[in-house]
Amino acid sequence: TASDYGKEVSGYSAGGVEDWKIFYKQEINGEEYVYLIASNVLTNGQIPTITGATKGTHDNGYGTLYWDSVPDVQEVTTASTYFMANWGDYGSYNNGKAVSAILNTSNWTNFVDSNYSSYIVGAIGSPTLEMWRESYNAKAYTTSIPTLTTTTYGYSNTASSLQTSDTLYFPQYNNTETNYLLASPSIMRYANCGATSLTWDSHTYKICVVNGPNGSCSAYSSYTCPRCYSYIKAGVYNGRCPNCNSSMNTASGHWLINHTCSSVGETGIMYVNSIGTVLYDTNVYTFCGVRPVVCIKSSIPATKIGNIIILG
Repeated sequence: TASDYGKEVSGYSAGGVEDWKIFYKQEINGEEYVYLIASNVLTNGQIPTITGATKGTHDNGYGTLYWDSVPDVQEVTTASTYFMANWGDYGSYNNGKAVSAILNTSNWTNFVDSNYSSYIVGAIGSPTLEMWRESYNAKAYTTSIPTLTTTTYGYSNTASSLQTSDTLYFPQYNNTETNYLLASPSIMRYANCGATSLTWDSHTYKICVVNGPNGSCSAYSSYTCPRCYSYIKAGVYNGRCPNCNSSMNTASGHWLINHTCSSVGETGIMYVNSIGTVLYDTNVYTFCGVRPVVCIKSSIPATKIGNIIILG
C-alpha cells in the first residue's frame, strides 16, 4: 500500500548500492510485484557502461547519463510489461531511442541482487514517468501529477510545488540540488528554431527562447543557468543569473540562430528536480542522474519492522 512507499529496505545490495526504498506495488496478471528504487542518484562509478551513452559527473558530485549522438533503439519488452513503459513507440524518434537504453533490463543487471534472483524480474535505469506518477499520486499530497499529456514526440507534462520533504521522490545528493531522469520521452522544453537537423552537442544545440515559442530569434551565444535553466545572452549576466542570482561559472553554452521558431522537436526526456518539479527538457543537457528501479515478486521473504522492510 502507499503507506509502505518510501520505507527502507534492509538486506538488498546490488551494483554498489546498499540503500533502497519501496517505490511502488502493483498486480500484473494475477501476481503482485513490488518495486525497489535506489535511495539516491548513482555516482559515476555505479552507472554501468551503456552503448551510445556518456557518463559524466555533475558539479554537485553525482553521476550523470546523457547522449552525444543518437543511439540505436534497444529492447523494452520487459519494461513495457512490468515497469509501466507505456509510450509504445521507442524507435521512431531520437528521444525514444535514448529512453530505450534506460528501459533495457540487460543494461542494468548489476542491480539484481543474486541472493534473490529467483524472485527478481529485472531492473531498469530510472523510473518511468508513468510509474513515478502512480506512486507519487498514491500519497494523496495537496499537489499531484495530472493526467499525462502526449504529443508526437513524448509527454508534455510539468508539475511544480510538489512534496520536496518526501525523499522517496526528491532525494538530494550530499544535500545539494539533484536532478534525475525519468525513463519516458518528452517534447523539448523550447521550440526548435528552424534547424534542418538535430545537433546533440550541448554547446551547439539550436534553440530559441528570446521571444517565446512562436517568436523569432537573433543569432548570438547564450548560456544556461545551472540552477534554474533559464537562458541568458552572453556578456550580460556578469557571472550571475539575473533570474535566480546563482553563479553562472558552470553554465552550459548554446548558440541561438536567426530563424522563426518551429514546432517542438524530438530530443526530450522527462526528469525530476529536487526543488519539487517534474519537467520535460532536452537530453543533450548533462545535469541528470539515474535511480535504478528493481521489480520483485511480492512472494519474496520479507519482514516489516516499523519503517524498515527486511528481506530474507
